[in-house]
Amino acid sequence: MEWEPPVDAWDTALQHYWRARHIKVVEIAVAPCGVPLSWAKFPFAESETNIIQFMDTTWLQPHTRPTYLAIDKGCKVIATLHATGRLFPDNVGWARTTNIKVATFHYSSHVADQTCVELCNPTDRRDPNLGPRARARRDQDGQETYKRWFNFEAAEQLNAWLEPFSATMTKMKPQNHAVFLCIILRERAIWMSR
Repeated sequence: MEWEPPVDAWDTALQHYWRARHIKVVEIAVAPCGVPLSWAKFPFAESETNIIQFMDTTWLQPHTRPTYLAIDKGCKVIATLHATGRLFPDNVGWARTTNIKVATFHYSSHVADQTCVELCNPTDRRDPNLGPRARARRDQDGQETYKRWFNFEAAEQLNAWLEPFSATMTKMKPQNHAVFLCIILRERAIWMSR
């Protein structure tokens, strides 16, 4: 439209010029209830170092970290934290505050990795918080059913909810993309909090 500002030409000489449709990953931290907590853009990849930086930015102080954190690449994140000396330091290491698990949806491809089986298993029977609740409920047929305390699929549910917006967001300028993402994540948080 004539009232819109002219479109800036992309400088093809710049390798890192951001375009909405060329962003690789939008990383979103989601509470088990489905409320989005924070987000960040990764221009090239969802690398372990990018994920750790996102975790550090989202939870600045160790006492604010969640007890459980489901990450698709959980075992690789644990290995990177350990290699950089940030997994076990006294009172500030991630292992002291947070159990990093792999979401159930992604765990089936991780079972060959022994570290992941021991540390990242989302159905860890050794951890009473991940196992069935103390009291089973009876369904309509009188059978006992169990519910888990944590929803490890909240992020996958949010991804499914965001999918209809993806075509629109790939055509936005960076500033509009950030504002639009803030607005729809806020609306999701309000809707999930009802």
